[in-house]
Amino acid sequence: MLRAEDDDVARRFPEVFQRKINMLLNTQISRADSRGDEIVLRLSTNGNTSEVVADGLLVTTGRVPNTDGLNVAAAGVKVDERGYVKTGEFLETNVPGVWALGDIVGKYLLKHSANLEASYAGNNIFNPESKFNVDYNAMPHAIFASPQVSGVGLTESESKTKGTDYSVASYDYYNNAYGSSIEDRDGFVKVLVERRSGGFWEPTSLGPMPGC
Repeated sequence: MLRAEDDDVARRFPEVFQRKINMLLNTQISRADSRGDEIVLRLSTNGNTSEVVADGLLVTTGRVPNTDGLNVAAAGVKVDERGYVKTGEFLETNVPGVWALGDIVGKYLLKHSANLEASYAGNNIFNPESKFNVDYNAMPHAIFASPQVSGVGLTESESKTKGTDYSVASYDYYNNAYGSSIEDRDGFVKVLVERRSGGFWEPTSLGPMPGC
């Protein structure tokens, strides 16, 4: 789970999550059948087969753009093979005067990304002589599960792959007043700092988010 997150988060999250939820990892669903008001799933886990009977089935296969419903083709706006609107570095489509931002461009399907792109698109529309391409560096993200997860920037494994010279530190939530008061013994904050610049590289956390 959470393979795109920092390794420490990816390890800790399932440990905490499975205290509340029966998790079956490395499992394939070979068949799903209706049996009266129930749903029966046939599973294969490490070569062992089993069945799970449930009241409902939630299939989370991701999101798709609604450019077909919007019929952007009628305006001549080009889309990619996944159906997302194609834009240039300034968020303008192939049709002059038509711009796109947010989920429909398929870069980051996050509100933070839409907010960022809106500021660039606004500038580029109203200041055609002074356009800027979107700087997606250090895009923040969050997972509103229990426990919650948030992060921004490169993970530690990504930093190693890039050969970045960095320092790393972690701090348990339980060691501050708020974490102690809610008895959060699982949450932590992890920060990576680039030695050369001294700048923050990857703050990531597992646990309650401030302001949420």
